[in-house]
Amino acid sequence: MNYVKEYNEQIQSGKIVACEEIKSVYARLVKEMELSEKDDTFPFWFSEEQGEYVINFIETYCKHYQGELAGSYCKLELFQKAFVQSLFGWLEKETNRRRFREYFFEVARKHGKSFLSGCIAIYMLVADGENGAEIYSAATKLDQAKIIFNVAKNIVDQNEDLRALIKSTREGLSFKMTRSMMKALPNESKSLDGLNIHFAALDEIHEQKDRNMYDVLRQGMKARKQPLIGCITTSGFRREGLYDNLHNYAVDVAKGNISDDRLLPVVYKLDSIDEWQNPHCWEKANPSLRN
Repeated sequence: MNYVKEYNEQIQSGKIVACEEIKSVYARLVKEMELSEKDDTFPFWFSEEQGEYVINFIETYCKHYQGELAGSYCKLELFQKAFVQSLFGWLEKETNRRRFREYFFEVARKHGKSFLSGCIAIYMLVADGENGAEIYSAATKLDQAKIIFNVAKNIVDQNEDLRALIKSTREGLSFKMTRSMMKALPNESKSLDGLNIHFAALDEIHEQKDRNMYDVLRQGMKARKQPLIGCITTSGFRREGLYDNLHNYAVDVAKGNISDDRLLPVVYKLDSIDEWQNPHCWEKANPSLRN
């Protein structure tokens, strides 16, 4: 099932109301699918199966643990499936390694950003085939960094198969089969140097005062063959900081003003400030909200 094409069809037709950035990035991804089949020089190809494999992993092993959905397996919405399938389904033709090395995911609160990041972290820990994988949930403060880590820990605790494979220790989560680990990493940590990162989820970047942690995490990915860093955030108020830098860059990549084949920019926002008064437009910033 090609969820990317399905989602693109619905947003381009207006069945799903979306901002220009979302329309642009998914239209380009679908166009590149066609290009990859016709042009041998285009360096990437799209594997529906690989992207769907990660979706199936999440929906098979990851349970909610809060609220009315507690105890039920995760069922991703279409916008989430399109994102996950894009992130993991695009591969390099030459190596079959992942195309995307980074994603920027911005959406309003209460859209399950931290839960989805926790699901991705568990996948990267146990199912991505990386030996000695180092997985980090990173943020300004330890309490914030622990949010995604605790999501991952609770996912493990609720699934018998995962519980048998992953051990929870004072240091973090440990997957002995590949000697891999996951832990929370705050900005003030003394162990920021010497990282060998396979996946890092940088949470609520609008609270970051500077680029230090982001740049250190990027540097720590260089030794891996297909590392991934994910920036997740709500719209922030800190000006001239990391959030503005990454948000503006992601918007430019999404619109095609800047070419960056390694970044997947997913920015849910209103197209203009006046649209906050129009309920029909609210879905642009709140993709779980259907009119």
